[in-house]
Amino acid sequence: MEEAEEEAAPSICEAKLPRWSSNSFVMELKPGNECATLFIDCPDDASGGDDSEAPTTLIRVKEGNIRLQTIPAGGGDADELCADLAALSLKPNSIQSPAWAEDGRVFMCKVKAQLSEKTIEPKTYSRLAKEVVSLAAINAFAEGASTNPVDLKCDECGNVLMSGKKGAIQIGSLPTDDWLTLSPEAGYNCESCAAGTHSCSKGEKTTASSEWLPGEQKVVVSFAYTHITTEAANPGSLTVKDRTVRCGACQKELGAINYVYPRILQLHHATTSLSVNGRSFLSSAYSSLPSFFGSCILNRCETMGSQKVVIRSLDRTPHLLLWLLDSYMVLIGGVMVDTKKPEPEPTPVAKQEAKSQPKQANGQSRKKRRKSTSCSSISDTEQGGKRQNGKTEKKDRERHRTNSTLSTGSDVSVSTALSSENDHVFDTNRPFPVLKMLYKVFEPSTAKDDPRVNGQDASVCILDVPYTFAMRVLEAILRSTGTLPPCNRALGQFYVGYLPLEERIL
Repeated sequence: MEEAEEEAAPSICEAKLPRWSSNSFVMELKPGNECATLFIDCPDDASGGDDSEAPTTLIRVKEGNIRLQTIPAGGGDADELCADLAALSLKPNSIQSPAWAEDGRVFMCKVKAQLSEKTIEPKTYSRLAKEVVSLAAINAFAEGASTNPVDLKCDECGNVLMSGKKGAIQIGSLPTDDWLTLSPEAGYNCESCAAGTHSCSKGEKTTASSEWLPGEQKVVVSFAYTHITTEAANPGSLTVKDRTVRCGACQKELGAINYVYPRILQLHHATTSLSVNGRSFLSSAYSSLPSFFGSCILNRCETMGSQKVVIRSLDRTPHLLLWLLDSYMVLIGGVMVDTKKPEPEPTPVAKQEAKSQPKQANGQSRKKRRKSTSCSSISDTEQGGKRQNGKTEKKDRERHRTNSTLSTGSDVSVSTALSSENDHVFDTNRPFPVLKMLYKVFEPSTAKDDPRVNGQDASVCILDVPYTFAMRVLEAILRSTGTLPPCNRALGQFYVGYLPLEERIL
């Protein structure tokens, strides 16, 4: 007796789209491009190779939804799946470049589309970084410290690193993560020396030239870090070795020592939790952890003026190379639902049963018709050639399936009218902005000589972060790749993924 598969526990790095499966669809919209790219999963039929029994697959792109109809060969009621796209305005007559990929399993085309209530406009990385999370949002969080208790904890074990009662701790803010290292305003000067290099041996007379520095009763927050002094931390709560700061309880990497000021510790928001009156900085500034990851990468690329970034742990071990493709894109997707069964919100048990049904229904036909789920792209020319060559029975069936959908001279039946019996809204799909990228996972043992890792490639910037942050970014991007159609997951030696951004940038 086979054991039932246990459902994986939900992850804090979960993608905003469901994993690509039967009847999934995804649409990509690029700023400044009037045509969106549409991908639809069309499950295999169970005809067993008999061409006469193969059903007809009909795809309809309408102004406010997309529909997938399966018409039995012998007649009868057609099965119809629908995805409501009320947030988009589609122009069905503009469909172009229809094609099939993955042995006729995935349909793709381009169609003119735009958001119903907003206009997607191109933005620079600088503008995006400011709109994702602004300095005003950090200042708003900091103002709450004057009338509320403040605490800083390890995100892994809950070890209290610093705490203070109402009004005891002040919170300041920094314009950028590298402000204390790169900005001349954050430098030191001496009361007894002229401006410029410091030559006085009396260290006690050295004062900060600005209000950017933390103190015993003050922490300073930037977009990715909480800055504290060694004196402000609770005794024994932190350990420092080789410029790496670890939790004194669980020994997890939390951050590093500032390169310019050795008494200042930079603790990453992904590994620590700075809270004002019980509400953390991340929850007040971001809607999800992957959105915070996208903000960190965006800010780093903007600061260094590069579209490529290598993520390393604090011991300089490379883990991931990211190459940003566009400033941002807008995705919308989900799973098409049966129009004949408009049901209320299912219970958790019903959701689990619905999740297992596609695997049972499509498992046999998938083995018969699909030979591979390769991530390599299939061009329109190659796919068209396969349909025109009728040497094998499988290719004949694919050609029959293609020809049966040519109701308007293309692979899509275009209609602008909705029938009265199908006016029910069956699904709600919400568009959201993403930072789309190519990525490559490094093998630490073989990446040491790579010029992109050791700083020899000037076009690549380096981001040194705690190991936990690096692994969570990797998990979030890998999960995002699984939500894309198989034909759109790789490009050359790179894989394709994305990180969500805050919806307020739209």
